[in-house]
Amino acid sequence: MIKKVIVSILCALIVACVVSCGFLALYFILPSQKARMSISLPRSVEDSSEVLAAQATSQEDGTSITYIPNVNESLTLREEPDSRASAIASLPLYTHMKIEQEVDNSPFVYVLVTSGPYEGYQGYVNSDYIQPLGADPEATEGEE
Repeated sequence: MIKKVIVSILCALIVACVVSCGFLALYFILPSQKARMSISLPRSVEDSSEVLAAQATSQEDGTSITYIPNVNESLTLREEPDSRASAIASLPLYTHMKIEQEVDNSPFVYVLVTSGPYEGYQGYVNSDYIQPLGADPEATEGEE
């Protein structure tokens, strides 16, 4: 009888210790609301304040902004501003390009590829499938 009481007390103490340790671990591991509000991390490497400030400066002083494909696989660089025109290349993700000229009454823009395996290539891409470097990615479905 005494052994059962001692075992029950020891089990209750072990359970209490485990529960207490769990609460203490949560208290010290999880940051407080004040600590969470004091932390500001960029959403991605390209989202750093220096890059965003450089883009704003680029727009103000008339220099061109770097764009990247906003697709899941690749972006087609075309000879003419038409989706049926011959393809020059399939630009992989994160290929940098600069808009050289906009096409009137068309979603296409004439670009110069400034990085990657097709650096120096020029052609037309659909502007619906590109975004400024550092902008929030909202990748469209499929391949353009």
